[in-house]
Amino acid sequence: MRFNKDKEVSKKRIALLISAMLIFIIFSAFISVKLYPLIIAIASSPEKMMEFKAWIESYGIWGGVMLMTLQVLQVIVSVVPGGPVQILFGLIYGTWKGLLLSLIGMTLGSVTVFFLVRAFKYKFITMFMSKEKLDEYRFLKDSPRLEKILALLFLIPGVPKDTLVYYVGMTDLNIKKFIWIVVLMRIPSMMFSSFIGNNIGMGNMMSSFLVLSALCLAGLAGMVYNRCFIKKSNEKSAYQQVM
Repeated sequence: MRFNKDKEVSKKRIALLISAMLIFIIFSAFISVKLYPLIIAIASSPEKMMEFKAWIESYGIWGGVMLMTLQVLQVIVSVVPGGPVQILFGLIYGTWKGLLLSLIGMTLGSVTVFFLVRAFKYKFITMFMSKEKLDEYRFLKDSPRLEKILALLFLIPGVPKDTLVYYVGMTDLNIKKFIWIVVLMRIPSMMFSSFIGNNIGMGNMMSSFLVLSALCLAGLAGMVYNRCFIKKSNEKSAYQQVM
């Protein structure tokens, strides 16, 4: 009798956990979709950025918590682009503090995705991306160079890193290595975004424009490289399976 009662309690806990996760995911998606136009508008207007900065600063420490929560949601839902959010961190808190807070939010979001994928596997991933998009990274599944490839992809600008985080959860990579790769390799691009925001806040619009232009060009080059790399890797993987 006690065994059956414990089993029922366990099922109820699992059902409660799943329900809580689903509510959080739905809420995150709703908030991200609603905030998308706002973030784009703020990022494209220095005047609105300064208004937003004053609004966040009026909340003190909770303003930072709000922005980090937005960064977490951005990683989980991947609807709000990461760049504008990181620029906002630099605008409000400066290059280095903004980078640190943005990294904390990005890491929390990435780890959340990692464990959700481990818990719910394929069904969870397909809630946020199509099967075709997921299949692009199938070559990573059995790659003996998984860590090196991931480090390269997370370092290169223009690679859809938040999408990649979902797939990594399906590999055998452990959480410690996952965190090191995701955090360390994303620092350069996040630092540049934070630097741009800081310069906008100080009124150095020309410096911001030049760095942003260089970052966009690097992103375009990275996108082209990523497409070629994915195509070549999948063709190689398919050939090895046939052989």
